Amino acid sequence: MKKSLFLYLFVFTLLICLFQLVQGNNQFNALSAEIQKLNKKLDKKNEYISNLETVNESCTYFDYESNQEAQNYHQGKNISGSLEKYIWDDLLSYNDPENSNSLIPYKGDETNFMINKVKLLNHKWLIADFSDSKNWGEITLRYFINEDNTVEYELMDALIYSTK
Repeated sequence: MKKSLFLYLFVFTLLICLFQLVQGNNQFNALSAEIQKLNKKLDKKNEYISNLETVNESCTYFDYESNQEAQNYHQGKNISGSLEKYIWDDLLSYNDPENSNSLIPYKGDETNFMINKVKLLNHKWLIADFSDSKNWGEITLRYFINEDNTVEYELMDALIYSTK
């Protein structure tokens, strides 16, 4: 009786070990498949990030912030904060709802044109977007910062889009 009890316990233990082996193997295979799937997703995301970095480089090529030579040009100027903010604040002073913006060579249909967005291209040029809520356009300006930190603008080119 003692022998058959040990035999039954041995067979039962063997079955439990076999079950654990099969179950562990199935879990290992499932987790391996999941890891491969996640690695493929990671590779796609890394490729997407690489493409975005390439696009970002091309978008910031003509940008004051990424042009060290342009930044060095204005280094001796006594301008508080960033130059972009300084120019932006100065250009906003030209936006007057009562009078037309003297930098924009067009007249608005219902309201005066207002500058909405400014991008410094380098230490001499900028591009600005303007609109009157119906029409919109862009201007390219050459800017000069005088010794007294006032800014002068010279219109280089302008273009207007219309809904008409």
